[in-house]
Amino acid sequence: METLSDASGNTATFDRAATVRAYAVLARGRTDECDCFYCAKYRQLRGRNIFPAQMLDVCDRLGIDVLKEGEITVVEGAESGMLCYTGELHFVGEVRVNLRTPDGVIAYEIQLHWVLSES
Repeated sequence: METLSDASGNTATFDRAATVRAYAVLARGRTDECDCFYCAKYRQLRGRNIFPAQMLDVCDRLGIDVLKEGEITVVEGAESGMLCYTGELHFVGEVRVNLRTPDGVIAYEIQLHWVLSES
C-alpha cells in the first residue's frame, strides 16, 4: 500500500497496482450505459480536458482511469448554458478526512457547456 497526503492533513492509503488492474477489467464508464441527454453530453466532453491538472495528477498516482467514471449526476445550480455534474472515480484503498474513513472514492464537481454538437 502507498500513501498520499495533502497540505490539509487528508491522507489516502491506496494500492495503485490493484486499482489499475480493476480499471483494466472495466470495458467502459457508467455514462456509457445510459442514453439520456446528460450522459451523452458528459461522454462528448469527458476525458482529461475537463479535469484540473492537479486532480489528474492525483488520479494518475492512484491508478484511476478518468475515462471510466463510477457515477455521474447532474445537479441544480449551474450557470446559464452550463451543466453542473458531480461524479465519483473509485480506487482500491481509503481516504482519511476529518477522522472519517470513506471507501476509496474521489468525488468531484465540474461544470460543462450543455449544447451538444451536431457530430
